[in-house]
Amino acid sequence: MCKPISGRVIRPDEIIFSQIYTDNDPKNVRVPFSWNAIDGYVLHSTHNHPNGMPPSIHDIFSIGFNARDVLSHPNLVASQKSAFMAYYTDVVEAGNGIFYAITVKDMDKLIAKTTGQGNTVSASINNLNFFLDEYRKLLGPDDETINHRIQFLLDYFGDSLNLYVGERDIHGNVKKFEKLNLHMGNKIDKISVACDE
Repeated sequence: MCKPISGRVIRPDEIIFSQIYTDNDPKNVRVPFSWNAIDGYVLHSTHNHPNGMPPSIHDIFSIGFNARDVLSHPNLVASQKSAFMAYYTDVVEAGNGIFYAITVKDMDKLIAKTTGQGNTVSASINNLNFFLDEYRKLLGPDDETINHRIQFLLDYFGDSLNLYVGERDIHGNVKKFEKLNLHMGNKIDKISVACDE
């Protein structure tokens, strides 16, 4: 099925770049998410963390809300769920050629952690506050570091998401791409992978 935009029909194999909304606030950037045959499929989302940090807990919750929207769509078919887990990617550009990529490993676990029982706003807020509190406990009196954030994300969301770190050359070509894993003693391992994994 094709969607008419501005009086023309979009081919099913055509890629359209979504409009970006800021609501007149440069710190409030959002891209409308859709995952259906009428409005299209958002396969990729990118945003910047100019401070060089990896994805945040809020970023994970945003992906969880997108996953919930996929599962709650009234015309969902099983292939759309598997396609979301196979193709949806969220990328955080951290500067100096470094980027982080997130893919969905287990949609149901992600939704349970982010949107909570009943998919209510209050349950989502309670879950977000729980994870933010747990993160503050992990930090204690220490300043936040890249390793703190990666360790927390892998410890609390590693069963539902995959987290990768990559590096680009000055031309934008990926020169290194590694999957991040958390092992005993909270040691973060990096395993080199092909970009299409």
